[in-house]
Amino acid sequence: IRSDYSSLWNYYPFVQKVFVRKDSLDRVFARTYSDSTDFMIYDFSKVAGDTYSIRNYNSTPDSISFVVDSVATFNWGRNRKVMYVTASGLVTYNDVLVEGIGSLYTYFLLPGGAYFALDGPAYGLLCFFEKNILIYHDSTIANCVLDSSWVEINEISKGEVNVSPNPANSYIIIQSS
Repeated sequence: IRSDYSSLWNYYPFVQKVFVRKDSLDRVFARTYSDSTDFMIYDFSKVAGDTYSIRNYNSTPDSISFVVDSVATFNWGRNRKVMYVTASGLVTYNDVLVEGIGSLYTYFLLPGGAYFALDGPAYGLLCFFEKNILIYHDSTIANCVLDSSWVEINEISKGEVNVSPNPANSYIIIQSS
């Protein structure tokens, strides 16, 4: 794995590791643990009127197209570019993409991928904290609550950590005791 990946996500529902990085052109890429190819999930280099597409790895059609309707800058902990987009995949859906945060209304790793339950959208950003400071809170929900039945958090206890093989070429194994 390349050293410029800054985040590691547990990707539900497929329960696999996903690495996330941002390049110098303000594009955000992800790579699954089992794949050697990056796929773009955000392109913050775009301006109003621009279009771009991302891979829809979850269903048909195989891509989601975005039209950037407008762009703004908000100070949410720091200045962040905010893109108001129309996404077209299986359905057409309006979304808000925030630099350094992700999608406000759809799944982080598949922005514009509209999934609906019977009572409304199945994904949406509840809260976003940076350095323990609340940056974003969906005001339609009273509290920022982590539903631990959906998220598994494992802390590594103090002990020995082994990394192999050394040297590594295409993968590493991390074990803790």
